[in-house]
This record gives sequence, structure tokens and C-alpha cells, in this order.
Amino acid sequence: MPSLQAIFAIIVVFGLTFSSACLVFDATYNIGTSKIVGTITDNGQKTCTFSGTVAKDKKSLYASCIEGFASYIRTDLEIAAYSNRGNEHLLHVAKESHSTNPRNQYYTLSARMYC
Repeated sequence: MPSLQAIFAIIVVFGLTFSSACLVFDATYNIGTSKIVGTITDNGQKTCTFSGTVAKDKKSLYASCIEGFASYIRTDLEIAAYSNRGNEHLLHVAKESHSTNPRNQYYTLSARMYC
């Protein structure tokens, strides 16, 4: 019986670990200036920051990330890639258009995984 309790304890610990995982990408993109500002949050910790101009002649824009993490978004704003100490993820980005003012049109960009 003690071995059954040990197995149950291990399942509970791993279940809690996996159920709390949440990867969130949120950003805004100004259509007129091509500037993006955003973050990636991994299990409640901000790991990467996007800031800059999305150059259409490049394939992607890289984020500034804390050690052990890396991320980029493709310039078509449809896919963001993320690496957490070698664990690779591709996030399909949802894009929503805002503002009827032609001088200030922008997209909100978002993606969620494991939440």
C-alpha cells in the first residue's frame, strides 16, 4: 500500500505542475508606423519583451528576453516562436484591428498556450 500512496503523490505533484503552466503573448502593433510593443509571460513571469519596428524586408523581429529564454515574431504577425530553456513552442497569433482613425490604426495581438 505505501507504494500506491507514493505513486499517487507523484501524480498529484506532476498534475499540479502541468496544470499551472500558462504561456501568454500580448502586444499592440501600430499599422502606420509598424511599431510593436509586447510581452511574453510564462507561468506568471515576464520572460520576453518586444519593442521596435517590424521591418517588412526581414523575416522576423526578435524579442529581448531574460537568460535562458528566446522569442521572435514573424513580420506577417501570424506566428510567434518561443523557447524556454530549449522547450520550443509556436504560438498562432490572433490579430484584431482597432480604431477608425486612419492616423492611429493598430492591431492587438494575442496568443495563449496551456492556459
